Amino acid sequence: GKLNNPVLLEEANTLVVNKVSWSEGNYAKGVERCAKVYITAMNEELKKKRIKDLLKASSNLNFHSTKLDTIDFKGTIQEAEIYGLADVIGEIAYHLDMRPTYYYRINKTKQLKYFHRYVRRIIDGYSKSNQEKFVIAVKKIVTPIKYYSTYSYSSFKKYIKDEYYCRKIWDKHLSDVVEIAQQTSCDYVIRDCCDILKDSPNTNDFMNSMTIDELIKLSLAEYKPLADIFQKALDNRMKEIEVFDKELMLALLKCSSEKIHTIAMNFFEETEGFFSPLEIIELFYSEEIGNSTELFMKNILAYDDSECVQLIKCIINDVSKFDKLDEEIIDILTKSIDKIKNVSQSEKSSLLLEIMKILNDTAKLPEWLDIFVEEIIFLFSVEEIETLIVEDDIDFMRKSTSAKNNNLIVIIESVVNKNIPNDAQIIGILDTGDSKIMKMLIEIIEKNKKKLYNKFATLMIMMESKITVLNKLAYEMFEDMPKEKQKELHSLIIDSPVDRTYNFAIKNLDKVYGDEIPEEFIVQMLEHTSTDVRAYISDKINKVIDNLEEKNEEIFMYYAKTLLLMPNKVSISKDRIYENMPKFVVKYKNRVDEVESLLLDIGGSNIIKDSERALVTLAKVKGEVMQVES
Repeated sequence: GKLNNPVLLEEANTLVVNKVSWSEGNYAKGVERCAKVYITAMNEELKKKRIKDLLKASSNLNFHSTKLDTIDFKGTIQEAEIYGLADVIGEIAYHLDMRPTYYYRINKTKQLKYFHRYVRRIIDGYSKSNQEKFVIAVKKIVTPIKYYSTYSYSSFKKYIKDEYYCRKIWDKHLSDVVEIAQQTSCDYVIRDCCDILKDSPNTNDFMNSMTIDELIKLSLAEYKPLADIFQKALDNRMKEIEVFDKELMLALLKCSSEKIHTIAMNFFEETEGFFSPLEIIELFYSEEIGNSTELFMKNILAYDDSECVQLIKCIINDVSKFDKLDEEIIDILTKSIDKIKNVSQSEKSSLLLEIMKILNDTAKLPEWLDIFVEEIIFLFSVEEIETLIVEDDIDFMRKSTSAKNNNLIVIIESVVNKNIPNDAQIIGILDTGDSKIMKMLIEIIEKNKKKLYNKFATLMIMMESKITVLNKLAYEMFEDMPKEKQKELHSLIIDSPVDRTYNFAIKNLDKVYGDEIPEEFIVQMLEHTSTDVRAYISDKINKVIDNLEEKNEEIFMYYAKTLLLMPNKVSISKDRIYENMPKFVVKYKNRVDEVESLLLDIGGSNIIKDSERALVTLAKVKGEVMQVES
């Protein structure tokens, strides 16, 4: 097959067509087989197809049959040898080692030994003339071996284990030794590979030529002696590196092994490693690297003021990645907020605008980020926010469904516009806001309180609030109002169902009006839902009515006219006035006509109850007057 001879080719074609007539049996078959092999070898198209068939057949060798055509099998080996198919030779050798005599009851022991010798001679030849083919063949033999029994009785294990000249070949092919160790599942094969690596004078150079990824992978091999060899090489490599190398760090971080992770973090610290905020964000949720919490934390601690701001902006701009964060990271991020105070005005402004954008555009922030963003906003005073953001910077269109987000937007909007939130917004903040947002709301109100003098509803909200500071602020504004505005607000306060508010109103009745409480207030108070308010006004009126001292003369008449002319009102105070009127006119004779006129008016009322009481009292008054005159 090595000779491209036209004469031989013609003879081979003749033999195949006409069959051998000058001999019989196996010899004739052998000649015909050789003729076919020669024809195939001389035709490139046929040769390629045959090589393809041989490669396919070698990976599917079947010794299950109880019969093995010894001639065809020999032909296959010869063809593989002719075409230089070292992998096919190796496959055949492996299957010969699987002890077909024992497993598959092929009792042709002499033939089996013959084929063993035949294949060994080919591989021995490779070792002397073509080391690359030798390596290919041996890898095909030993890599698939699973059991010690197969390896221990192998006719070919010498190619790995024993032969001195073979060891010299492996010294030049240490990467193939490693490949065998990685791919086989037989510890005894791996052990012999380790022996080659330990004894080879080229091992150090080979280790130095390996990439970090390769060393890491091999340092994690399941077979400990093999892993130890490469772990030592990895440790030595790491000791030699004194300057931080990002690519090296990434290679270490890609490994999920805790051992390698420790090496990575030690390297990071020893070389003062550093990733920029943008880089660390990209790494933090990289599928390849995984959640690098420890690295993230170390970087945050190393960042200066401006880098902290950059990191925060990166997180805010990529909020979907940070739905959940380790508590330690959140704690460090929160502690780093103070660094914002030290950056430039433009950096602060840029950060605040980013926050406003995320509040506007995000339906709901993760809970931790909600709190974190709020902490940043409340790091600034109202005055500082006014200098950092101008109205044109933000489109205050609240798209968020989060009450907390909306509250923050309302606060910033109010600061920027130098205005107080509307009543609904204030109520929203009072209902859902925490102490920090309340504090800023109070600061905004204090700063713009002059705008509240005409906003009685807002002042009522403040008075009825549970926030003492808001109560006090509203009270102060009430006291500073002109008399007419004060009276208008007082009327609203009296009607409040909140005890602190109506108590404030009652307290100020004495201060502002003394005993002469405005008529409209009396009506409100007598109809109030609170018994305290009703009792207060009743007691106040009754004390005046029951005490007919001179100082109460005018007030008695004021209350008499006010209460008695109220339609459909049956009250204890009315009864007391009717009861005390006869005594009153006796003491204050100058009031007789005025009292009688009042009672006559009421007596003409179509309200029977009032009319009857007025006329009865009128009779008593006349009787008392007549008695005094007589």
